[in-house]
Amino acid sequence: MRPTICLMHIAMIMIVVGLGTSACSAASITKLTDTSTPAPFIQTFASAQTATPSPSPTAIETLAPTATITPTQRVAVTSQRATPLPVIPSGVYVTALTIDPLQARSDQAPNFVVTFLNTTGQPQEFRWFIKIYSDQPQSFGETPKLVSEIPAGTAMLQADSQWRTRTFFNCLWFTARVFWMDEENQVHEFLKPNATNLGTGFSVCP
Repeated sequence: MRPTICLMHIAMIMIVVGLGTSACSAASITKLTDTSTPAPFIQTFASAQTATPSPSPTAIETLAPTATITPTQRVAVTSQRATPLPVIPSGVYVTALTIDPLQARSDQAPNFVVTFLNTTGQPQEFRWFIKIYSDQPQSFGETPKLVSEIPAGTAMLQADSQWRTRTFFNCLWFTARVFWMDEENQVHEFLKPNATNLGTGFSVCP
């Protein structure tokens, strides 16, 4: 009888111990399960946070390049005085000698017209004539001397056109110049106002 009671006590103890062990295991499993799954709490905390707005980009004002203004340089205006005209000594000059025709025919007398400039302020009388030069220092010929009164200022006078020459084969080239003869029969050449000689070329052809 006692052995049977003991066995029954042992069996009951084992059942109680087994139930306790099962309860502890279940509790342990439940506790481990509860602590190992905090996702709902984390998700709720994350969703509860207020999103911080990203800072808006600051607008940068772009300035157009400013043109550099260079100060205008002022040019100094220098007043220039007119060049004074050369003073022409008082006298009688020639300024032009025209010949018509410039290409005369053999034995044809060309016309010589001289432009005089008298700066003396009063008429002057001259015995004047035209000398004809070829390629030699000495004159080839001359017109007859003509006595004329040259008025003050500018005057055009025609020479005594009696000079002529002949040629049968080639053209001859000449230069005409204006001269005058004083009371002592000394020959002088009329000059231009700049004190140079005046000569005009022409030709005589067959």
